[in-house]
Amino acid sequence: MRERRLRRGGALAGLATVAACSTGNLTYSEVVRDLDAIVRPEGSGDERRLVYLRNVQQAPGVAKWLLLQPIKPVLLLIVGSTTAVELENPSGQVRDLAAELAPKAGSSLERGAATVLRLARVAELDPSALNRIVALDGLWEIAQVHGLDVFHGLDQGEPAAGDAAQLGHWIAVTRTSVPQVRTPVGAPLAPEAAAAYREAMAGLAAQPLRTAEDRLWLVEWLGTALEAERDPELTGPTADALRRGMQHAVQWTVAHALQLRAPAWIDVRMRALDILRAAGGPDGVPLLLALMPDVTGPGVGLRDVDLGLQLRLIHMCGQLDKERALRKVRLAGPVAQAPIDFLAHIALDDSFLLPSKLPALEAMALVLRREHLALEGEGESSQGEWVRKWYDEYRRSS
Repeated sequence: MRERRLRRGGALAGLATVAACSTGNLTYSEVVRDLDAIVRPEGSGDERRLVYLRNVQQAPGVAKWLLLQPIKPVLLLIVGSTTAVELENPSGQVRDLAAELAPKAGSSLERGAATVLRLARVAELDPSALNRIVALDGLWEIAQVHGLDVFHGLDQGEPAAGDAAQLGHWIAVTRTSVPQVRTPVGAPLAPEAAAAYREAMAGLAAQPLRTAEDRLWLVEWLGTALEAERDPELTGPTADALRRGMQHAVQWTVAHALQLRAPAWIDVRMRALDILRAAGGPDGVPLLLALMPDVTGPGVGLRDVDLGLQLRLIHMCGQLDKERALRKVRLAGPVAQAPIDFLAHIALDDSFLLPSKLPALEAMALVLRREHLALEGEGESSQGEWVRKWYDEYRRSS
């Protein structure tokens, strides 16, 4: 009994130590500084990657202790704001820091932009699936705090290149009008120049820029401009453009996570699916299926599709009413699949042992308001043959 109490006391002491000394006790600026010291983006285009550093400057231990927070400023004056460390697990440290960014950013739009800038890179490029999931969670939190509609616009398909001449004009206007180049910094612009600047910002943020690099560049640039802006007539338009830029960066980061095909990324894909389902609601389910042709397409080999992903999609489809289940969204290619097509594809699979077949039958019965699955019996009432009969009639009439 005494040994049990000692073990329990040791465990509680360990938990208290973890809670007392934690990255959660760092400020937002300290989290950003420590994260930037470890992870660096390199390359461009398909060569983009994150590089982890082991020998870095990080916040000293005294900055992370909860009990020392009241005297932290004094202690940092004595020991310094950073100390040299050799990290044994840089990836784990990045994960801990990334998890703190969104909560500490609060409602500040400038901090929200800085958070999107960092988390989007982790969500897109980090070699760790767990790190990407943490980053996606943070991006979703930022989207909710700032009211970003990360589902709206995905039905337009992959961002296009746009009018190069028009984009070049808007970029040229902004370079000569940003607060940083005015004297003094942030001073008001003349009415004509201010109108051109507002038009340029709105134009650049109206539609998603083509590449992830371009979208993050816009977020970084607008965030810096908003921080330096002193003209009250330009603060609002800059903030509006920044929110749009953040929305595009977040939504396409999540959408691309949804489309990851390697088995190693299945948990990342599932998290992205949950985020977009929460963002789009039941009306968005047909679009989700359209974004995943490798899972829901008519020629997909079901045995090659992750079972957990199939079951998650079946569950989402089974929650729909008939109208939504029959809705088709075409993003690319000649064929558009409705949720009912996806369910029928699984329910009518010839493999009796397909684990997702019975859930798909059940989901179809729910959608069509059928009271019985009819798994027993003979003829058209056996083994879900009602599905085949209904589906054949549906395809002939659609």
